Amino acid sequence: QYVDMTSGIGVTSFGLCDDAWQAAEKAKKEKADKEFEAWYLYEEIYNVGKQYEIHFLLEKDGLIGLMQANGKMLLEPRFTKVSPFYFNIAVVEENGLLGAITSEGEILIDPVQQWDSLYFPITANDNVMHHEVLEYEKDRKYGFVTLDGNIHEAVWDYISPFVNGTAIVKSNGQYNLINTQGMLLCTEWYAKINFDYEQLSSTFLAQDIQGKYGALGPAGEVLLPFEWDSIKKADDCYIVEKEKKKGILNSNGELRTSLNWDNISSLYVENGDPLIAQKDGKYG
Repeated sequence: QYVDMTSGIGVTSFGLCDDAWQAAEKAKKEKADKEFEAWYLYEEIYNVGKQYEIHFLLEKDGLIGLMQANGKMLLEPRFTKVSPFYFNIAVVEENGLLGAITSEGEILIDPVQQWDSLYFPITANDNVMHHEVLEYEKDRKYGFVTLDGNIHEAVWDYISPFVNGTAIVKSNGQYNLINTQGMLLCTEWYAKINFDYEQLSSTFLAQDIQGKYGALGPAGEVLLPFEWDSIKKADDCYIVEKEKKKGILNSNGELRTSLNWDNISSLYVENGDPLIAQKDGKYG
C-alpha cells in the first residue's frame, strides 16, 4: 500500500482488512483531521495476529510529514514530495533537493543533495527492482548510496544494479566490477561485461580489450580464460566458440564436448534439457 505524492495525492491499497481500515478512520478523526489539511494511509507495516501498525503521510501548508496511527509524529511536515515507500525507504524532496527517509521516520540521506534523480534501480528485461543500494544521477554521472547512508561519489558513466554486493560500472567506454564499498574488483578493464539478471548466477560474461571472451566471478576473479571468440551461459555449462567451431565447457572450464560442432543452441531449452547441436548439416 502506498501513496504517490509525485503525480497527485491518492491512495492505492491491496487487501487491508476491515480492522485496519477502522483503525485508520479512527486515527483520522482523532488525530489527523484536527491539525492537518489532508491525511493519507500509505502502508500497513505489519500484520501479526490482527495487530496492525499503520502510518500516515500528512499534508500541511503544502508540505508532507509522517505520523503513526497512535498520533506519534515521526517527521513534521517539511517535504514537498515523497515517493512511494519501497523496502521501507522513500525518496523525498525538500526545497528542490533530494534525500531519503525510512518508514520509522529516520533521515537516511539528508535532503541537501543537488542530484538529478535518486532511485532503486530496476532491470529492464525482468522489471525487477533491486534494493541493495540506492543509485543517483548527477550531471550525467552515476553514484550510489548504501542503506546505512554512506554516499559514494558519482564518477561512473553507467552503473548496474547491485546483486549480491557486486555491480558493473562503465568509465571511458570500458567496464569493471565494484563492491558496495566502491572498490574496483577487476585488475584490468574490459570491453564488455554482462550479467544474467533472470538467473542471478554468480558469473559475469565479459570481453577483453583484444576482443576475446571469458567469464568473471563476483570478486572480479577470472573463472574462464579469455581465449574464446564467443561465449554463452547455458544452464550449468558454457557454449564457447573458437575458429568458427563450437563446444561446451563445464563450470570448471573443462571441455565437455570437443570443438567440432558448427552450432550449439540453447534457444527454447529449459534448465536441464539437452542442447541442440548441428554438424555437417545434421542436427542432434
